[in-house]
Amino acid sequence: MEIVIGILALIAIGFALLFVASERHQLRLARFLRTRDRAGRERASVVIPTKGTVESARAVDELLDAMDEVRVESESAKRALLEDLAAFSHDVRTPLAGAQGYLQLYAVAESEAEREDCVRRATKRLDAMRSLVDGLYDYLKTETMAGSLSLKPVVLFDALADSLADAYPAFVERGWKPVVSFADASLAVTADPPC
Repeated sequence: MEIVIGILALIAIGFALLFVASERHQLRLARFLRTRDRAGRERASVVIPTKGTVESARAVDELLDAMDEVRVESESAKRALLEDLAAFSHDVRTPLAGAQGYLQLYAVAESEAEREDCVRRATKRLDAMRSLVDGLYDYLKTETMAGSLSLKPVVLFDALADSLADAYPAFVERGWKPVVSFADASLAVTADPPC
């Protein structure tokens, strides 16, 4: 009987030691996660290499690797966005500066012909800037809609008529008079209809 009690006591002590070691491992892992260098490639390690602790450390490492990849991609995208914004800023400032210069020349022009030339050239620069801004707006509209297509039959004539109606103010500004003719005004295609 004393042998059985001794064996049970050893088993209980073994489980207690295993519990303490497991708890220490979990605390060590938690400390590692809280204090690890975010930019470093430090790996999770185990004190007692059991199947569970090794798999836990491997899972933590995989999650950290995935987080690092997302961080690097995010930083790269942010850097690209800032470069694009700087380029766009330059592209917008150039025609604005030109328009401003022509308006300054207008103020000191001596003849009506010179003033008309300044207005024409300033308008041309502002049209170029408007084209840049409109292009950016169209691009951003397209990008924000990416991935959310809802394909349905769309009548081409109706879609074209709506687009031309939206662009009508620009046509008037430029003196354009579009002429559209369709052999079959009911022709439809599968597309993502506008809201």
